[in-house]
Amino acid sequence: MSKTEGSNKKVNKKNRSKTTVIILRVLSLAGLTLVLTVILLYLVLLSVFKGPSSTAKELLTRTLKETSAVYMIPDWFLSESEIRQIMAPGGQQVFNQDTSLISIPTEDPFGFTTEAPVSGPTLPPDATPSPTPEGGKTGEDHYVEPGIEIYDVISSTYRGKMMIVHDPRRVRVGVLDEYRYDRQGWFLPDFADKYGAVAVINGGGFEDVNGNGDGGLPVGLVIDGGKIKYGDPDEVCSICGFDERGILYVGDMTGRQALKAGVISACSYGPALIVNGTPVRLANSGGLNPRTAVGQRADGAILLLTLAGRQIDCIGASYDDLIEIMYSYGAVNATNLDGGSSTMMYYKGERQIKSSSLIGERRLPTSVVVLGAEG
Repeated sequence: MSKTEGSNKKVNKKNRSKTTVIILRVLSLAGLTLVLTVILLYLVLLSVFKGPSSTAKELLTRTLKETSAVYMIPDWFLSESEIRQIMAPGGQQVFNQDTSLISIPTEDPFGFTTEAPVSGPTLPPDATPSPTPEGGKTGEDHYVEPGIEIYDVISSTYRGKMMIVHDPRRVRVGVLDEYRYDRQGWFLPDFADKYGAVAVINGGGFEDVNGNGDGGLPVGLVIDGGKIKYGDPDEVCSICGFDERGILYVGDMTGRQALKAGVISACSYGPALIVNGTPVRLANSGGLNPRTAVGQRADGAILLLTLAGRQIDCIGASYDDLIEIMYSYGAVNATNLDGGSSTMMYYKGERQIKSSSLIGERRLPTSVVVLGAEG
């Protein structure tokens, strides 16, 4: 071996040694940064859960408990009884829904009309929103096609879309062909394809243990074509349902009661937010998370609301936020649907809000679809 070769080997060995040292230092610094970040996060959580503000503690607990990935965090700081008290649902929501408050247009079931609806009782003036209510409704006409409007809904903690469908008979619950343990749910565009829908939002809840649910099995009740497609007909569920006229039903009822009331299409989640023009007083206002809700105005128009969250510049909304927005848009009846990483809205194949899921959009058992103007 020449002296030059020996010298080169020594230099290479020395360089490799330096590189190894640099890599180890970087890894050590990254590890230290991670440890300090975890410690800092723990101290922040501790200050909220054990701090003087009960409002902050309850809001954070509800926000985390409504997730499927980090729901266990409050258990590290609070007792089971404390959590149970914070998350108390407040009992069943059984309402005597007054369908006479809704007047459905008499025109073509799938055509938009600007004519006034058939005569009938209307809400008192103090329950009717202004033409441009607060809560993000901006601009004048936002028709994306005859009979459908879409508005931005924005605040300091959430942003999303409100879709107004003037003919309620264009709206129904989208369902899977069948529900089985060995079948997955569908992505929202799949529901749009099945029904030839121009728009679709997520629907009811589903079994989602530790965030690993594949959307194949819904929770509660599913009604399709006037028949119970899934669920126990005698189990009380919070429903989002429609009858053949397009009237929206909300609140707790059994499958038999829903069918007796004339519901032909429904899914389950809740809670109900507005009933007979009156906002519901909820014992649990929920945390700040992505939200989905459905409502109906006195003129029959259906309100479809999706609000994004769990993002750096967009945390999410509470049930109280949903009530405020739906009321400002004139909802006579409204209910909450599944939210979180399920919350999504599509219009003509285009996603209207950003999904909060880090692993891609969720598969779902039900949806709410808006049929095309051709039916």
